[in-house]
Amino acid sequence: MRIVLFILAVLSVSFAHAQQVATATDTASLQQPGQVERPDIKAGDSWTYSYHDANYGRQESAYTIKTDRVDGDRILVSWVNAQVGTSGTFFYNLDVNLLGQSTDQPNLGWPNFHFPLAVGQVWHAKYHSYGPGTRDYDNILTTTVASIEDVTVPAGTYKAFKIVVVRDYAGTNNGSRVRGSVEETYWYSPEVKSYVKRVVIDRGVGPNPLTRELLAYHVN
Repeated sequence: MRIVLFILAVLSVSFAHAQQVATATDTASLQQPGQVERPDIKAGDSWTYSYHDANYGRQESAYTIKTDRVDGDRILVSWVNAQVGTSGTFFYNLDVNLLGQSTDQPNLGWPNFHFPLAVGQVWHAKYHSYGPGTRDYDNILTTTVASIEDVTVPAGTYKAFKIVVVRDYAGTNNGSRVRGSVEETYWYSPEVKSYVKRVVIDRGVGPNPLTRELLAYHVN
């Protein structure tokens, strides 16, 4: 099971709705020098990523995400993967956490990002999510801003915050009980206003990673 978020983890719609029920943040770390503020996302900002899923043997492909508009506390983005002929739209909150496909979903988002970012920052959340069919999960999430690293991807080398998200989930899928743990690692670059690399390992699916790397971007 995968949750895919920004900016953008946009190729999976396994969860149609999420409700965060508890969050705790280590606010003391927010005062550290070197913290980075929330990105100023603007219409026309775009990012193109490579996409490779080793678990399912999917061939390398690329997709582009573009900000269509920013309405108050919501960001509407569209995405397209021309190689496989898929496209869609998603809403995010201003912390670039995925809200879903419609405007009537609560402005909570899957809390993978919490700005301002600072090394050592930790936050926790519990939330319920459900999706197509009878998929229904309870999730416990812990996110840590682990370090600042130089990361090289096809688009170049960037100084990035390494953010590790561990999500334990349990629930039902088509009537069967499921339980697992997902580890997502993001390398977020303030210069790019998004992540430059994202690696996901879903231990409920297999040991191989899903990897996204920045190919090109344009920000205003």
